[in-house]
Amino acid sequence: MKWGKVFMLSFPVNRPNRPRDPIIPTSEIFKRRYQIPEAHTFATRAMPGYKCLPRPHSQPSRPAIKPFSQCDLNSKLIIVAHGSDNGNSIYHEEFGRLDGASLARMLIDYGLTQIGLISMKVCQAGKGEFLSVLIKTLIEEGAQIGWAIGYRSNVSLMNESITTSCWDLFTRPYRKLPDSHRVRIQQGNAFVIIPNSERFKYR
Repeated sequence: MKWGKVFMLSFPVNRPNRPRDPIIPTSEIFKRRYQIPEAHTFATRAMPGYKCLPRPHSQPSRPAIKPFSQCDLNSKLIIVAHGSDNGNSIYHEEFGRLDGASLARMLIDYGLTQIGLISMKVCQAGKGEFLSVLIKTLIEEGAQIGWAIGYRSNVSLMNESITTSCWDLFTRPYRKLPDSHRVRIQQGNAFVIIPNSERFKYR
């Protein structure tokens, strides 16, 4: 079993006179891995191969573009962004730090009403209260969500895989650390059987 549809939302940042923003190669890795069509890949600023979303909460009305209205409970949404040390926010270039509630309302603005899984490819997203606040706000706004998942620590790229610690980096050529060491999983308000359900036996 696989997800019926996979979507991606990336939060790239402009880094003048600095190395290339890692959000870009990270997004490309997941785009290839899950064979996400360009029609399902979006970004919060101009990024080659991705549709640039209009500003949320636009005046006098909300954005006319509703890309995530296509999502249902058999869909997965991958979010690629920079996180924070306390695990309670992600970074948006224009608006600064977004907590879980702000991201939830942004997704609602872009048409999200149902989603099977939100997968946060973000440093520390599973460390603090980000996931629980994200799910709580989505539910309060009337959306249905099966699950959300995020990394407990900082992440880095190694051979097109994400590693989460020095120990993970050392052992990755031989085996991947158990998810209980790497990620936090939060359940939502919708019953969703996911493809790799063995991972979701713990919280």
